[in-house]
Amino acid sequence: MARPGQRGPRLLRGPHRAGLPTFCSQLHEKFEHLKRLHQEEKRKVEEKRRELEEETNAFNRRKAAVEALQSQALHATSQQPLRKDKDKKK
Repeated sequence: MARPGQRGPRLLRGPHRAGLPTFCSQLHEKFEHLKRLHQEEKRKVEEKRRELEEETNAFNRRKAAVEALQSQALHATSQQPLRKDKDKKK
């Protein structure tokens, strides 16, 4: 309750009150527009994340394959008799 000499809550009167529904609808339209933009941006980010994840997985598969081949090559060369190396030096 307002004390004497103080005003209570200010209510919109006159032309301000008539513009309120228009303002609210504009505000709601702006909110919906921003919400759509956010959803679109979120979708793009998620799509980019999936692409990067796929690239990372492909890279890791290629890396594992190369490491396996290098390991096999190293193992194969270490199994050769040392005499052949000595013969090559002569």
